[in-house]
Amino acid sequence: RVLWLLLLFCYPVLPQEKATWIGLTQQGKRLLREGYRADAEAAFLAAIDSAGHVGPRSLPVAKCLAVLGSLYYEDGRYAESEIQLKRSVEILDEIHSPEDAEFGLVVNNLAVLYGAMGRTAEAERQCQRAIHLFENAGEAGRIQMTYALNTLGTIRQSQGQYKEAEDLFRGALKLVEASPRKDQLDAALVLDNLGALYCSLGRFGESEASHRRALDLGEKALPVGNRAIARSLNYLAVTYLKAGNARQAEPLLQRAVVINEKVLPSDHPDLARNRNNLALAYLELGRSGEAEPLLRLALNSVDRVLGPMHPATMGILGNLGEVYERQERSNAAIFMLQRLLAVQEKVLARDDIDIAVTLNRLGVRYQLVGRNSDAERSLRRSIEIVDSQSSKDFKRGLVSGLFYLADVYLKEKSYSKAGPVYERLLSVQDRDDPRRDGVLENYATVLKKTKRNAEASRLRKEIKALREPQAPKSALPAEVATHNDLKQ
Repeated sequence: RVLWLLLLFCYPVLPQEKATWIGLTQQGKRLLREGYRADAEAAFLAAIDSAGHVGPRSLPVAKCLAVLGSLYYEDGRYAESEIQLKRSVEILDEIHSPEDAEFGLVVNNLAVLYGAMGRTAEAERQCQRAIHLFENAGEAGRIQMTYALNTLGTIRQSQGQYKEAEDLFRGALKLVEASPRKDQLDAALVLDNLGALYCSLGRFGESEASHRRALDLGEKALPVGNRAIARSLNYLAVTYLKAGNARQAEPLLQRAVVINEKVLPSDHPDLARNRNNLALAYLELGRSGEAEPLLRLALNSVDRVLGPMHPATMGILGNLGEVYERQERSNAAIFMLQRLLAVQEKVLARDDIDIAVTLNRLGVRYQLVGRNSDAERSLRRSIEIVDSQSSKDFKRGLVSGLFYLADVYLKEKSYSKAGPVYERLLSVQDRDDPRRDGVLENYATVLKKTKRNAEASRLRKEIKALREPQAPKSALPAEVATHNDLKQ
């Protein structure tokens, strides 16, 4: 989603310079273009060593470090990328003036890296610094400002500041289109970011148009197997998924996976996202058996590269839990959801609604395997979290939690506990809910068991007036929410 400018500095290579850092950098660039990434890394490392003869904290060393940091970022080696980029920024801090656009590019790349690592505060700090550098760098800075606006737009979107994010993306696109270079690939990436924003806001028509325009620009300017094309395919497919059209998304995601399997390391986060999204398409199409291996590959990648606390890792854990829920493999689902909950409780606020969703799902699974005390504890805490939310948007979660908690008490024959839960459930449940007649029937049973016979009799008359049930009361409701974070 973010724009990554690969800093490959262009210098003419003279015969006497072939053994110098400049020649080695040019050699690394050529190897990258030809797909020899390990050899390119070796060339860049040699360039750093050669540049060190000029001075260990010299401009040549800073430039070589920036190039190597960008290579590591592209390969998903984020920890190594951070080391190189921070070293480059530290050197440039010492030797560059604050009006240097090239310095701003390195700082912006560090911001992009932090964004990919989920370190939003650090990403914003570096991005604001890059903007300041570009603002003071004259015409060169004005041209490069596109990159910083694009990066800040993704940060604002992650913070829920959607209007500001849209303005930033539109500003970045305007700068690209006004630039003498008119770089089509820069425009394509900003369009993909804008389309992803529209998708998150449910503006699917605008999202599709933006991604299709980006894909068209990429396909005209790049070879068929370029990862920028895979990026646009992925985002367009996500728009279709969010709009409920998994069949249209499936072939696009399959193309994206094939491209990135060829050009990216096997554990690259972008490939993991492609696999996750394809798995989600398969889930929507009822093909959970095909989704599971993709999600396992994706989980191994993000867990190793991004770490267990990253939002991407949490999203895939939730999605893999859904696979097992669909397959009625309750113990496997419990294992994944417990792992997800342990991470959420470390990184989210105690009353975060995502924790409530996971607790609800765990409660359902505990109940199905007979762990009623665990089910009661999970469902009660889920209800408490939902109750603490002021928005009415969480009503479905409340209904779901009450539904399953009441069922736990009913199966345990804890009728005195079940009664108040059923009463509250009926007060918040929609009257046209297809499960309502089943809830009424169960509540009538509870009333009779607690010697409230007159109320039970009146309630059974009401039940007779209802239509035939549309779904068996044992069916799992749609309210058992799932985590689809990586659709974005």
